[in-house]
Amino acid sequence: MTCFDASRTRLYGLLHVTADKASHANLRPGSKDPADIYLLCSALCAASVAASGGTFALITNDSARLRGRCDALGIGIADLELIQHRFKWPVPGGIAFHSAHFKLELIEAFGTGQFGDCAGLIDIDTVLRKPLDLPALTQDGLVVYDITDVEVASYGLARIRHDLEVVAGRPLRDPRWYGGEFLMGTAAGFAILSEQIRKCWPNYLKAVGGLNHVGDEMIVSTAINLAVEAGLPLINADRAGGVARWWTARTNAPIPTFQKIANRSLLHLPADKEFLAGFPRNAFDSSRFVAAYRKYAARKLLLRRIVNVVSQRLGGQRGFVAQLD
Repeated sequence: MTCFDASRTRLYGLLHVTADKASHANLRPGSKDPADIYLLCSALCAASVAASGGTFALITNDSARLRGRCDALGIGIADLELIQHRFKWPVPGGIAFHSAHFKLELIEAFGTGQFGDCAGLIDIDTVLRKPLDLPALTQDGLVVYDITDVEVASYGLARIRHDLEVVAGRPLRDPRWYGGEFLMGTAAGFAILSEQIRKCWPNYLKAVGGLNHVGDEMIVSTAINLAVEAGLPLINADRAGGVARWWTARTNAPIPTFQKIANRSLLHLPADKEFLAGFPRNAFDSSRFVAAYRKYAARKLLLRRIVNVVSQRLGGQRGFVAQLD
């Protein structure tokens, strides 16, 4: 039985806010209020989804605060749909990527059908260029973004396997790593995944201080591996019509040119939140977005290459800088 149509599946993002003033991943020191940046990114994401005929809502633990900021930030954001959710998971304070761990609780809620029979959870620093075009999915399956090749090139298979198997609590047949920016499927599929996440959670908390990877992506990747070994069907969104993560920051391994991934449906640009936050949200146009992004990325990548040369001459670690074409 199939019930999954990616182009008609409602998409959700998460913005869990706290009073913590600690640094935020991929934001420059001195950036404006991170909550405002994330809200503006969410509004652009929502506008891009709407332009492709879809729907997007932002799930949060403090809709009153965010609604006030939406009203203050003005045009193109005031209509962003916010959904209040009561988060209960005992995520330890001070853990790296603290708020992102609440994705695990959302996956559990998705598994109950609270957010529909089919749903998608995406990061808010993503842009939907065109409707997702993915195969139909069986009743109890998930669509995931397999980035194992990139992770292995960056960190090595032994390191990846170590983290996954520590959190799993046992050896894995074929350890795979999945990007946390995209997860889509049926309520039944999310329920199966959530059951495995619950099993992994105690192992993760015990080992978190010694893991190379920390965050929701670590636990979800492990849980997907366990669920697959138990028979969960998957579709990989790393394909035309699917998802791509692309970096203007220096990386540990080479990544494809922007030209090679620019036509994917969903672009995840984690190093470019300030750009996304500043891009006009009214009447989103995909071609205009890509043209503006290429100009911005060309300048940033030039600076990254200069930093790379200086770093190497000073004896620092060499990084890789992406190419546009």
